[in-house]
Amino acid sequence: MNMSRLIFASLVILLLAWSASASAQTCTVASSSGINFGSNLSATPTGQIDVNGTIVLTCIGGGNAQPRRACLSLGTDAPVPNPRRLVSGANTLNFQVYDTSSGGAVIATSASESTGTIMERAFTSGTPSGTPVNVSFPIAGRLFAGQTAASGNYNLVLTVATDAGNLAPGNCTPGGMIPQGSNFPITASVGADCTLSIPDVSFGTVTRLTSPINAATNATVTCTSGAPWTLAMNAGSTPGNTYAARRMSLGGSGPGAVQYQIYRDSGPVNVWGNGTSGTVTRSGTGVGIPQSIPIYLQVPAQTPQAEGTYSDTVTATLTF
Repeated sequence: MNMSRLIFASLVILLLAWSASASAQTCTVASSSGINFGSNLSATPTGQIDVNGTIVLTCIGGGNAQPRRACLSLGTDAPVPNPRRLVSGANTLNFQVYDTSSGGAVIATSASESTGTIMERAFTSGTPSGTPVNVSFPIAGRLFAGQTAASGNYNLVLTVATDAGNLAPGNCTPGGMIPQGSNFPITASVGADCTLSIPDVSFGTVTRLTSPINAATNATVTCTSGAPWTLAMNAGSTPGNTYAARRMSLGGSGPGAVQYQIYRDSGPVNVWGNGTSGTVTRSGTGVGIPQSIPIYLQVPAQTPQAEGTYSDTVTATLTF
């Protein structure tokens, strides 16, 4: 009997695959200081205001002690605004942010490097791999001089975007920037500021008081644009004066007195005082330049007084 044997052999084929890719580099915002140019700033700053801030990224991955590069941009506008502008309602303040370690280059946005540059920082990934590494980005802010600002709180929020990895110098580009969900806020507060000047008033030299004598002058109010103001006056320095009965005394302090009155409106009408005892005040809003406010005065007809110079001193108060 013929017997045949079948011999089966199996060939095991092994395929070994090895990945040479290193762990990915990721950077997130650990802290963002923002920049505050100050509170209660003058409406007409005489010089530029420079303030520094910092953004710190925490970077993880990228291999064990490998040379890496982190990139950072601020804002999303295209082109890069130059200057950038803080906003308070319809009013603006010009400023800019710069990379302090690159010769003061304007910091670019995640959409454009038209007039700016994306910030770059070289660093070494953590040891062992996966150890977080902090990367600091110092930022210089400058509020420009020569601006006339309305009072108010100004702000602008700049979106932070980053990129990181085995990047060569200069290879940080807007296309690679990833928003981090963090912001770099810029703020400034301009306080209300006012000045007041009122010239002396003379009714002139008179020989009789048998008919009213009128005079007028102007107060000059200069206030920060948008700042509300109120101008009030007291009853005068002559002892016994009231809003209803203002008087000029002989020599400024003598026993004789000549009656007079101060009015807000032509006519003259509406006794100017502090808003009490039937008097009125004058209110307005600053426009950033001098405003001329008329003041009307009158010596009414009255009995004759002794010869001499009569005077009174009235204190005007500007509240803003």
